[in-house]
Amino acid sequence: VDDSLPLQDILKPDLKLRSMLIKLRQTGKFDKLWLFTNAYKTHAMRVIRLLGLGDLFDGLTYCDYNQIDTLICKPDMKAFERAKLQSGLDNYKDAWFIDDSGSNIAMGLKLGMQHCIHVVEVKESKMHEILGQSPNGSQVIQFVTDLPDIISDLLE
Repeated sequence: VDDSLPLQDILKPDLKLRSMLIKLRQTGKFDKLWLFTNAYKTHAMRVIRLLGLGDLFDGLTYCDYNQIDTLICKPDMKAFERAKLQSGLDNYKDAWFIDDSGSNIAMGLKLGMQHCIHVVEVKESKMHEILGQSPNGSQVIQFVTDLPDIISDLLE
């Protein structure tokens, strides 16, 4: 289904996001930029390509929908273990996990991730409601491009 969607009519290169990701990489504070998605590989790669970000990531952990009997997706702990193994992450505490799902963020925190950032694209007036629903220990931003506000000391 995902591959049949006319995403090329909806998604355009995101220059602000691209610039932010380049700055993150240039800080030297991050070993890798890794994608971790519940989408299938072809859909994830298509979205990243359409956004103009495909060359900025070191790898991808995705849901393999061909494995019907053993399908594992976030927030299942096994999905996080797969991402950890595939990315070469030694310890969860060293990861920065950014996600738009509160249940995924909660699992990241449960596993010991110290930098979990919940992205909630809501109107500013609704932000206070989301703050009360976001998992304790996470930080909340409205847009992924707000990430520099959280990690500004790393970008200097």
